[in-house]
This record gives sequence, structure tokens and C-alpha cells, in this order.
Amino acid sequence: MTPGVLTVPISKGAKYNFTFNLVEPTTRDPIDLTGLGPFVCEVKSLAGNRLLVTATVTSAYDATGQITITMTAAQTATLPLGQVRMGVRDDDDEPYMEGTPEVVWFTPTT
Repeated sequence: MTPGVLTVPISKGAKYNFTFNLVEPTTRDPIDLTGLGPFVCEVKSLAGNRLLVTATVTSAYDATGQITITMTAAQTATLPLGQVRMGVRDDDDEPYMEGTPEVVWFTPTT
């Protein structure tokens, strides 16, 4: 499976909580996630392979194709400014999303 591109920026020091609708690229139908969980989401350094944060992934793991990725404000506060690597895979190690989102300042400071 070719993973989708993950581009949602991360605000340093703010809660990251986004729901994604995973769809088949040709038909735009939701991907049936039944039996594919739990998903794993990791944020790593752009240079190298250093694990920075393991985000929480929640889903009903059903035919709706929805997953929610969450990081706490404390987790995002540890991320360096600039681009990071972020990826999501299922329990069978199949990739679903990957990208190099930008970590940006969050105002006001929490």
C-alpha cells in the first residue's frame, strides 16, 4: 500500500489532536480497518532515526476508515522546531501515512 502524505503542522507545546479519514485513492471509499489495529504513530528526528514521540492512535477499526492521532502538549513541547518525520502503520507493519510535518511555535505559550 502506498501511504498517504501527512502534512498537518505540529504546534510546539500545544495538544495535537486530528481525525483522519483514510480512503482508497482511486475510489475515495473509506478503507476498511477491521482487524488492522492497533495502529502505531511515531515522530522521529529528520536527520537520523531518533524516536522523539510515540503518539496515541485511536480508532473503532471498522469500515469508516477513521483514525485519530493525539499528542499531549507535554509531548509536542519536546519536539524541535522545523521538520520532523512522522509515520503511521497498522499492526501488520503496513504503512498508512507518512510525511515531514513542520513543528512551529505555538502562541500563546501554555
